[in-house]
Amino acid sequence: MPAILFVLASGGFAGCAASPSTPSQTPVVRETPENLVKQAEALAHLGETIRAEQYFSAALETGGAAEVILPKLVSVCVRAGRVRSAVSYAAPYLRQQPDNMSLRYLMATLYAGLGEFNRANRELEQILVRHPEHVLALRLSGMLALERGDTITAEKRLQAFLLLEPTGPNASSVREELQQIQAIPATTAAIREEAL
Repeated sequence: MPAILFVLASGGFAGCAASPSTPSQTPVVRETPENLVKQAEALAHLGETIRAEQYFSAALETGGAAEVILPKLVSVCVRAGRVRSAVSYAAPYLRQQPDNMSLRYLMATLYAGLGEFNRANRELEQILVRHPEHVLALRLSGMLALERGDTITAEKRLQAFLLLEPTGPNASSVREELQQIQAIPATTAAIREEAL
């Protein structure tokens, strides 16, 4: 991919060049997607998330590998509290690659983070139809079902998760959730009996 020229200006970058009739006083540096990513990573490490976002975005625009850059770009957006921006970066790539389950799962987590649970569930359902063994989707789907009070779906998904990941890092918390779900009918029945 051809590189794009950027004029370095006071620690940032601008897409402006000097007028062709006057010689430039600012040194012009040829930036490749790889260099932009390195600069973005350094900025992100320093906590400069907005500038890191700009550099990651420029790396994508100059032909950088989306599968490498996009997760980093989304991550800095989330760290900056700019989840909606993260969605706006990721959504076009999902439309181009509808079978990319990692990207679809990422979108589901972003929607869940925004509180858009219906959209998150739609993404998760698309994953689970194609890959019923997708453990991350099973867990998130179960947790979202529990959040909306659908204990039947929550129990089914979380049990499926445990069958696939009985000793994984989230197994103990999922077991606790399942115990709480299974205790709900007993608790409800006990409350009814006390009321009578």
